[in-house]
Amino acid sequence: QICRIDYEETFSPEYSRDLMQAARAWLDDYSVFIVSDYDKGCSHHLPDFMAAAREKGARVLVDPKRPDLSHYAGAFLVKPNWKEFVATARFERAPGAEKPISPKDHDAIRVIADYLMQKHDIAHLVVTMGADGFVHAARDGYFAAHPTKAREVFDLSGAGDSFMATLAAQLCRGADLVHAIELGNAAAGI
Repeated sequence: QICRIDYEETFSPEYSRDLMQAARAWLDDYSVFIVSDYDKGCSHHLPDFMAAAREKGARVLVDPKRPDLSHYAGAFLVKPNWKEFVATARFERAPGAEKPISPKDHDAIRVIADYLMQKHDIAHLVVTMGADGFVHAARDGYFAAHPTKAREVFDLSGAGDSFMATLAAQLCRGADLVHAIELGNAAAGI
């Protein structure tokens, strides 16, 4: 890959409302949803959808852009990258976020993740950290750090989307969450 060019636009609150109304209609037919928030305006009305999804028992997987996790409250899983996780920890004034945090400091990551999940009623937090692998924390106390699988990289574009799509597909077929996350990580590496 030599160059990537994105043409982006911001959407109106009305468009967001219409999109979320359409998504709410899908709650009767689907049990897993992916929200990739690029903070371009499509998700103005996301909290209403999140509440409706939770009421229906649907699992919402979020790839966040905003540091304010209240926008994703009640999500089944939120997957920030390292930069987003640190920004969120500071924005939310999580314990330990006032000092520099290292991807290798799993104790600090766990404290921050627990705080964020409890505060915003998020069941799982997966923090992707590039060469440092990823961590998976759950509100029930589960915590695991996974190393990266080193490989020659040709194109980084789409790694996060590949992770989420694979994770969602595995959940839809009934896979165990831990296994689904591991397969998502493998897909991102490819």
